[in-house]
Amino acid sequence: MPRSKRRNIILTLIKNPFIWTLLYFFVHITFIEEYNLIRKSKDRAKLNQLKEAQQYYKNKIKTDRAKLRSLTSSKASLEKYAREQYLMKKEGEDIFIVIEK
Repeated sequence: MPRSKRRNIILTLIKNPFIWTLLYFFVHITFIEEYNLIRKSKDRAKLNQLKEAQQYYKNKIKTDRAKLRSLTSSKASLEKYAREQYLMKKEGEDIFIVIEK
């Protein structure tokens, strides 16, 4: 294609108001609008992050409720938990803490 013909095509595209309208619409939607495409993508990423956190906390609540049920159901499990977590002991007992590396 000769250079002058290519230049004429480019000039007709530049002078076309439809092209300018599309360009304005694209720039407006992408950058200017309050809820633009960039903000929407950031919000979508944040929503996915929050959904993952929600699922984590639901699982954590489920395990904590099961642990609470087992602790309130028997005195032996409560005593075992107190010994392991809070280093409590009966009178006359000694506690040895073993740290594994």
